[in-house]
This record gives sequence, structure tokens and C-alpha cells, in this order.
Amino acid sequence: DLQRQLESKDKTARKKGLRHYSPPESTRSYIESNYWRRTRSDAGGDLIRVNEFWLDFARCPEGQPFVSRHFILATGNLSEMLLALADLDLPFKAAEHAVKVSGKRLDLTAGSPLLLMREELSEAGTSTDTDPLLISQRFYRLDDPYVYNGNERRDKYVTGEFLVGTGYGSRIVLTNPTSATRKLEVLYQIPRGALPIRKGAWTRSINIELDGYGTMTAEFFFYFPAEGQFEYYPARANHDGGVVARAEGASMTVVRKLSTVDETSWNYVSQNADGPTTLKHLDTHNIRRLDLTRIAWRMRDRSFFDQTLKLLRERHAYDEKLWSYAFLHHDADGARQYLENQDGFLASCGAYLDSPLVAIDPVERLSYQHVDYAPLFNPRAHPFGRRREILNDDFKQQFARLVSILAHRPALSDSDRMSLTCYYLLQDRIEEALGSFARIDPEKLETRIQYDYLRAYLDFFSTDHALARGIA
Repeated sequence: DLQRQLESKDKTARKKGLRHYSPPESTRSYIESNYWRRTRSDAGGDLIRVNEFWLDFARCPEGQPFVSRHFILATGNLSEMLLALADLDLPFKAAEHAVKVSGKRLDLTAGSPLLLMREELSEAGTSTDTDPLLISQRFYRLDDPYVYNGNERRDKYVTGEFLVGTGYGSRIVLTNPTSATRKLEVLYQIPRGALPIRKGAWTRSINIELDGYGTMTAEFFFYFPAEGQFEYYPARANHDGGVVARAEGASMTVVRKLSTVDETSWNYVSQNADGPTTLKHLDTHNIRRLDLTRIAWRMRDRSFFDQTLKLLRERHAYDEKLWSYAFLHHDADGARQYLENQDGFLASCGAYLDSPLVAIDPVERLSYQHVDYAPLFNPRAHPFGRRREILNDDFKQQFARLVSILAHRPALSDSDRMSLTCYYLLQDRIEEALGSFARIDPEKLETRIQYDYLRAYLDFFSTDHALARGIA
């Protein structure tokens, strides 16, 4: 028994002793990221979206402290939150604030800049909406469905005439104002004189279960091929063969030319206004809400083409169809910008290209990025046979991508040789790494620190390490 106890204690002591070897972790890929844990391809212009907070930041006068009551909107991702915190002129440590309560009144005296959130109850005004309908049916143009009041979007319903040859939609909204689930049959059809579009039907009946206090929406689409006066059968909801609710029916007037036109709408301006009026509309309205292809027919005019592209560039907007007219007008800058946005075409042009109209840089186009691997072990200190093999599949593919890109270049840049040197070292190809590094001009690199790291590391393969000590 004593012997077993001694052996057990000895094993325990050995386990607690210093371990002289620990197995390496699995090889991991490391990629430089400008934003927190995001690859370059995942850090485009839509990473941080435009909202009221960033608009306030852009409008803040230079030299004045910045604060915005819309800060709560800058929470799309960690990068946006960090940028917002960096831009807000708030102290890292808040001073003590003085709070005084007197009855229903609360006074707060700020000891330092702060953001204050408050919630209050107030008496609501009387609603002017007395419409008791449980079912409604409205019509809208497919090419002009909304109207905007600032950043608030509202539906733009047709209340007057309908236009021949124009696509329309009908939106039916059914609301259950009770707590009980309702089993209903909803029947609707397109107006007389109209034809269905978007794979629609002349008449449709659907069975639904509408939850208590629930709402259901249905839509169908049509157009009128000829003018005239037409009736339409309004949507209705039935239960057990009886009508529960119906929308209001009316007569629809269809014309070839509207008697009253909204001359401020983009549909009208783009097709009927003169050039200066159209450009003014582009300059004073939200470009993202406009269908720019509607002015493509105007782009044959060189003067209008030049003014439009200048305005859109200033507003950071791009439209493929408008820019394609650069070839018609022999505009090299416009053609170059058009080609830069043709990913499918450029993908067929090889890994690298440098021409007067288009330059393909795989790093800029996010098709290639430098990847580091650690820990990475090669199976032999010395090569076996004439062919060198890379056993890590990811690194093997990455090195092949780099070699393919370099093979398309007329000459290697100093940055290319930096990448090549790193990947030679990962393969323990020391002589090739030293030869590649010796041809690098550090003055032609964008940054020096990576060069100094490599220089110090490669010095360990020399007999004198004074260089590495000096850099360190």
C-alpha cells in the first residue's frame, strides 16, 4: 500500500512539473483588417450607412464641439459605434452632475458635457381620422409609388385619372379589430378594361385566417391598353357565404394624356422638362430615390452628358447606363470609370492589366490580399527530390495566386518582392528569400516598418547579428 501511495504521489508531482514540450496549435490564417475583424471585401461603402448622426457630423462647424441627439442611430456595427464614440466630444470620465427634485420638477445641472435620454407622458390630441373601414383598396403607379417629406416616405396613391399603357398596382388592406381569429375568403379582381401583369390573374380568391387585431395586405397589378370609363369590382371579405366587409367601388377614367400633371415629379421632369430644369432637379433631390435611367435618352447631347456626369460625380453617384454614353462621346474619363465598374468583364481580362483605359490591380479590386499563416511547419529542413511541395492546402493556393498575379506583371514592384520574400520564408527557402529581399528599394515602399522587420529577421541567417540588434 505504501508503494502504491508513493507511486501515486510521484505521478501527481510529475503532472504538476514543468512541461518542456507542448504541441503546436493548428495553423491559422491572419489577414490585415482596417475595420475590426472584417476583410477588405466586407468593408465597403455600405459598412457604415448614412443616417442623421453622420449628417449632423458633416454639418458641424470646424472648431466647435460635436454632439448629436441622433447618436443612438450610429449602432449598426462595432466599427460604426467606435467611430461615433471617437467623434463625439464627450469626456472619458464624467464629472458629478447636480440633480434637484422639486415636486414633479427635476432640475439637472451638468458638470460636464453629456448625452441625456428622457421619456415623458403627454396628452394626445384628437385624431382627425374617423374612417371606420375595416377593408381598404387603393391604387398607385408602379413607376411612382412614393412621395417623400424629408426622410419620411409615404405612399403616393392615384386619386384622379389613369394613363393608358402605364403599370398600376392595387393594395388591399384588411384589418381585424376584434380579439377573435377570423376565417375569411378575400375576393378581388382587376378593373374592367384592364389586363393583368406580373403573372397576375383576372380574378382571385384567397382563404385566410386573420388573427385578432391582425392586418393582412394583398396586391395585384394591371394596365389599361385603351382609354375609356371603366368600373371596378371592389375587394371584399366573405365569411360563410356572406359579405363581412367591402372596399369602396368607383368609376375609373383612363386617358392618353393626363389633364393634371405633377410637374415636380421625377417622372414628369425626366421626360418633359428642359435640360437646365432636369439638372436642377438632380441637384436638389435625393439621387438615391431617382431612376437615373429615365434621362438616358438625353445623354446623346454632349453638353447635357458632361453636366450630368459632373453633377453626379460631385454627389458620389454612379449609373451604369448613363456612363456607357462615354464611349459615344469618346470621353476617356467616363469610359475609364465605366470599365472600372464592370466586374464581370474585368474578371475575364486576367489577374493584372495596365492599359490607358483600365487598370486591374487585384489588391484594389479585392480579389487578392496578403495572408499570413502561423504556426506553419515544413516537414523537412532540407528538400527531398527536385520538386518542392507545400503541404498546407490554404497556403499552397495562396502562393499559387500570388505567382499567377506576378506572372502577368511586366516587372515586379518592391511591394511584390516583399510578399514574395515572406512566402519564401514560410517555405524555409532562405536563399531565395535573401535574394528577393536584396532587390527591394525601401524608399519605394509605402511604409518602412514591414521592411525593417524582414531585415532584422533575415539577419538571423547571417553570422553577424549586429544589424538585427541595431534595428531592435
